[in-house]
Order: sequence, then structure tokens, then C-alpha cells
Amino acid sequence: MLLLMFFLGAAFSLLQAQSLIVRLNDGSETGQLLSTVQKLSFSQDEMLVSFYAGTTDYYAISDIRKLYFDIGASVADNIVSGSGTLSLYPNPAYENITIEGIPEDAENLRIFRSDGQLVSMIKVTNSTMAIDLSGLTPGLYILNTHGSSLRFIKK
Repeated sequence: MLLLMFFLGAAFSLLQAQSLIVRLNDGSETGQLLSTVQKLSFSQDEMLVSFYAGTTDYYAISDIRKLYFDIGASVADNIVSGSGTLSLYPNPAYENITIEGIPEDAENLRIFRSDGQLVSMIKVTNSTMAIDLSGLTPGLYILNTHGSSLRFIKK
């Protein structure tokens, strides 16, 4: 246990990672910006992630498939293209996201799971669109349109 705590502490300081990603046995992933994490601790059968906001997420150790740090999973991404800025909010999201700045010549929005599997394709009807996320399981997703990609977290 002490060795694991040392490893995680070293990972926080040496890797300078932006996000802590927890992949569960069911394939879902949750990602948290490290700047929001106050403390990561382990009990006999749980991992606890305490946040500066005063909340705590609990994970049963038996449910965790993979725990890793990722410098590419920041959730504050906006893509600037010749036609403007593609952005989405809120991020993380619970039920819906709004995408703004969709290029006029974009035909579809594609949503991929973090493992690359396409989970949704939506026809573009406007430069700003609201997308229902109720059919998605919690985890990290990539929205792609017209050659641009944004990451978001579904809670």
C-alpha cells in the first residue's frame, strides 16, 4: 500500500499530468483535472478521490480496471479554425452539451468513446447545436466534426 501511495505521489509531481483517469471494469471512464483533486487515498476496499470543492468520489477497488494519468485529457479544449472557434459546454456534462462554432460545411457530428468506438452520429443542422447525452454511459468522449475534435466528460 505504501509503495502504491509513493508511486501515485511521484506520478502527480513528475509526470505533470493534467488528468486522473479511472477506467472501470464495465468500460466506462471518468476523468478529473488534477488541479481539482485535493487528495487521493485508499482504504482496504475503496479508492477515494477528494476534491477542493469539498466532494469525494468513491470507487470500489474491485471495480477499477485501470488508473492512469493523461496529459491529453484536459476538458477545457476549444479548437480555433479558419471559420471561428469550435467549443462545447458544459464540460463535464450530465444530460446535454451545447456545441458552438460548427463550420457551415460540416455535415455530421460524431461522438466516439475514449477507446475509439463510434457511439453516435448526428446530422448538423445549425452552427450551434444542443446534444442529448442521456444515451451515453459516464466517461470520456471525443466529439469530431469537419476535422476538428473536442473532448468532454459525461458524468
